[in-house]
Amino acid sequence: MSARTWLGGIYLRERGHGIVLRALDHYRRRVANVGSDPQIRDVPSLRMLVIEEGKKTAEKVPLVIKIINAGLDNPKLIEQVEFEVSLIEKALNCYKSDIEKIVNTMVERYTYLFDEPKNLQSDLPLIKEALVKIKQFG
Repeated sequence: MSARTWLGGIYLRERGHGIVLRALDHYRRRVANVGSDPQIRDVPSLRMLVIEEGKKTAEKVPLVIKIINAGLDNPKLIEQVEFEVSLIEKALNCYKSDIEKIVNTMVERYTYLFDEPKNLQSDLPLIKEALVKIKQFG
């Protein structure tokens, strides 16, 4: 029997890298600032736990970004990202959630997390596609 092929890697190389890289970069900024979130600021024990977990996650994100960028020229490298699909999914969901918060509720406190807070809605269909494609195997 042959091993299954990770179609998510093909998607990343062909057209999905842009949205995934934007989501990962956003996620990196988001976890770096998670301690300042008003929802956890008043709960010190939870805040410390979230900050520690955020630090662990924030350390992984630049490596995944680097591998994806290098994998655009070397398809073998992009296969290493298969082990970080859950991180990519978290990044995409976080990016989607923060876009929806800005678009639907106009919550200003999230706009600093985006380089260009205008036209973010156009990324929503791309995120939806990426969430499906990144997990596919053939």
